[in-house]
Amino acid sequence: MKHKFLFAAAIMIMLSGQGARAAESDTLRVRWAVSTNLPTWAALGSINAEAHYVFAPHWSACAGFKYNPFTWRAGTPRQVHLRQATGHIGVRYWFSEPWGGWFVGAKALASEFSIACPAKGRYYDGYLYGSGLCAGCCLPLCENLTLGLGAGVAAARHTTTFYMGPVCGRITGRERGWTLFLSDAIVSINYTFSAK
Repeated sequence: MKHKFLFAAAIMIMLSGQGARAAESDTLRVRWAVSTNLPTWAALGSINAEAHYVFAPHWSACAGFKYNPFTWRAGTPRQVHLRQATGHIGVRYWFSEPWGGWFVGAKALASEFSIACPAKGRYYDGYLYGSGLCAGCCLPLCENLTLGLGAGVAAARHTTTFYMGPVCGRITGRERGWTLFLSDAIVSINYTFSAK
């Protein structure tokens, strides 16, 4: 009787191992995703995209950019712009499986920026580099589409120059130091696929 029990236990362990391997291989079936973030587009038309690669059952790596070369006229000579060239790389940990459920992430980022806001009389440009954290969740929309929701914060070392006006303005000051800011308001559309 004891041998039958041990034999049944061994069979159950082997079957559960097969199930875990099948679940792992199912999780890794979706290896890639591309995404874009809607609030970033709303920031005066900032172009943005991100590519993700799943390299382990609960882990994905990502690289992305935000780019805005546009200047908007708010009556001559008032111009508004939120120009930037920002890049980042990072990782995400998925609590259940990639592209399903909750995640936390970390990233390194670098940015060059130029901002003109006539309503507040603020004109400045500069660059920064630092790192950030994010958290959120992904909700399925259909087979290959998910909706990402979340937020992120970053700490960065910056160098900023302030001007009197948007074009050839007189320099009014310079600042260097650390800043903490909301780096992401995530409402993203994600397309997942497997590259064979």
